[in-house]
Amino acid sequence: MKEDSFDVFGMSCAACSSSIEKTLSKLDGIKKVHVSLLTNSMKVSYEPSLVDVEKIRETVANIGYKTILKDNEESKKTTIKEEKDESHALKRRLIFSLFFTLPLFYISMGGMLGLPLPYFFVGNENALSFAFTQFLLSLIVAIINQSFFIKGFSTLIKRHATMDSLVAIGSASSILYGIFSIYRLIYCDVYSSEINIIIHFLYFESSATILTLVTLGKYLESLAKRKTLKAIKSLMELAPKTANVIRDGKTVTIPYEKIVLGDIVCVKEGERVPCDGVVFEGTSLLDEAAITGESVPVEKKEGDKVISATINCKGYFTFKATHVGEDTTLSKIIALVKEAADSQAPIAHLADKVSSIFVPVVIIISLFSFIFWLLLIQDFTLAFSIGISVLVISCPCALGLA
Repeated sequence: MKEDSFDVFGMSCAACSSSIEKTLSKLDGIKKVHVSLLTNSMKVSYEPSLVDVEKIRETVANIGYKTILKDNEESKKTTIKEEKDESHALKRRLIFSLFFTLPLFYISMGGMLGLPLPYFFVGNENALSFAFTQFLLSLIVAIINQSFFIKGFSTLIKRHATMDSLVAIGSASSILYGIFSIYRLIYCDVYSSEINIIIHFLYFESSATILTLVTLGKYLESLAKRKTLKAIKSLMELAPKTANVIRDGKTVTIPYEKIVLGDIVCVKEGERVPCDGVVFEGTSLLDEAAITGESVPVEKKEGDKVISATINCKGYFTFKATHVGEDTTLSKIIALVKEAADSQAPIAHLADKVSSIFVPVVIIISLFSFIFWLLLIQDFTLAFSIGISVLVISCPCALGLA
């Protein structure tokens, strides 16, 4: 049995992580799969004789997600690049989306709120320019957020629908219905009372607003994830890169990972303690705030225990290493924080189960609503608007974010 960890790129909601887990679980040789949306990572336990890393990566790639084996240079470089690119792209998309959504919202809702509108948007004779301007603005927002449509429809085609699929369907349906309404306006008499009904049921602003709001949600989510990961990285940075060790009567500088049990380690003033141990010779004042929270430096003398990542504020001492590598206090804290980030509470497991069926159920309810009202009132326009309403209301990734 072997266990490997992977970085996963392209996930946007709990349905994404759930679909990866389900797909991999069907492979021969896969014993256990856990995908973390928070850390964009995946742990896979598998039988090497039946399945290998390349097969796992290829399977995940087939459903639209990129994976890289953790703990190598490619992984570190790609993860840093992907995090920066994602954050910058989301921020840029959000700014441009707001720039076009706000005037669209004003044009579509301003009249209802009693706000002044330009004369060429007011009255039946200007209904076409009123609708077509909204179409152009919503189309620009849709192009800015085209990733929703690319990812949403591709996962839907592969029968792994996610929240992006719901956003894509709802937004695209709203725009298509709006185009249908524009054609109706073209063939309407300028004095027809039907014009007021048509322009009242345009959904261009709904399409743009939902894309903008979900982009805002994703941007806030990326900030929250970055803060969590930054906390883990700041813990890892507490460990010194090198250590001064006495070997064969000489003081040599080695990477702290190469310290072995029983080594005599020297710590000068201003340096961090590289591992756990017991003071062998000398006295010092150690700042243990990073580990214990104690702000006042603690005096250490021969026989006292010292903890990894603490700072030598004054003096010089040597100590005997008693816990090294992953067995140090700092390493255990980092491991616990990572485990907490990757683990899920029972309510989170329930949310994942719901999200895995949420998207297809909403699509089915939307179709049922459309067909039911079409048969009941024989009005395609109203029935279609009801079907779209179900999709649009269900679009945001609130469940995935929760």
